[in-house]
Amino acid sequence: FRVRHAEGEGVYDAVLVCNGHYADPVLPPFLDPSLNTHTDKSTGGTPRILHSIEYDSPEEFAGQRVLCVGARASGADIAREISKHASEVYLSDSTHVDEMRVENNVMLVGRTTRLEGNRVVYANGGREDSCEVDVILLCSG
Repeated sequence: FRVRHAEGEGVYDAVLVCNGHYADPVLPPFLDPSLNTHTDKSTGGTPRILHSIEYDSPEEFAGQRVLCVGARASGADIAREISKHASEVYLSDSTHVDEMRVENNVMLVGRTTRLEGNRVVYANGGREDSCEVDVILLCSG
């Protein structure tokens, strides 16, 4: 393939078009849509909420308790990166039944059902359990 671009022209064996389709973040059902998910400030004891489209660097989560909602490719990758800096990482998976520690500071938990201040409630087998978090990172498409 011969490709012309701002820096000139090049010949390539393959061309990938990676324009993405996640420009409008999907909010999970437990999250009140009135919350502003695009701010980086915490208000009233509620966690900072952002979408994986806003994720840039794992260092910004140093010493924090982070919930990654969505355990597919992006959620699992981000949780692994963040775990090197965060104090605790919870990876919420809608198909997972029981909580399970997968690394030193990474806990795989069930579907997140609701947010109560800075406490996140999730399914754990036939009962509910919860954890306190500083940040909720939506990796939900």
